[in-house]
Amino acid sequence: MKAYNLIPKEVEFSFGTLSVLVLGEAGRGRRKMTYVPCEREFKDGEPVELVTSRAGKPKIVAGTDCSGGWIARISTEDGYRRGACGNVQALQPDLVRLIAEGYGAFGNAGRVGVGSWDDVLLIVQPGAVLRVKPTRGAAYFLYFSDSQVIRLSAEEAALYEEVAIPVDQESYHLIPEVEN
Repeated sequence: MKAYNLIPKEVEFSFGTLSVLVLGEAGRGRRKMTYVPCEREFKDGEPVELVTSRAGKPKIVAGTDCSGGWIARISTEDGYRRGACGNVQALQPDLVRLIAEGYGAFGNAGRVGVGSWDDVLLIVQPGAVLRVKPTRGAAYFLYFSDSQVIRLSAEEAALYEEVAIPVDQESYHLIPEVEN
């Protein structure tokens, strides 16, 4: 698989420091923060592999094979806007699989203006189109080809000739929950 937006942080745990993707945030009014161990920062398109840790959780390591799609981290956090709810939707949900998810919210209590955002780790097959709606600003589209991820605004998506990308929100579906 290929990497997309895999930029981990060093987090201090009781047993030591670990390089992890931090999905979402912890605290009052937030539903979920998830740590996904990630060996190091990967450049977009670099080969990666999704393995299972000793605890049975997903872990990202360097790979050698670029086939099998993309491992992508998508965060919709983009600044506070009252009532804004950032989310990620898929045009073809059968080409997208949710690996891990986090959730963030604005304010000290996590309930300010009901603003929230999604932070997800996905396996995305070539040909998939995601609609990403950040908490602030217009929605944009991510088209995953065999060799690259193309980010398009609504205007660009309407003109893009590689694949028909509908810009209406009704064409997109929520990504199915993680199967445990």
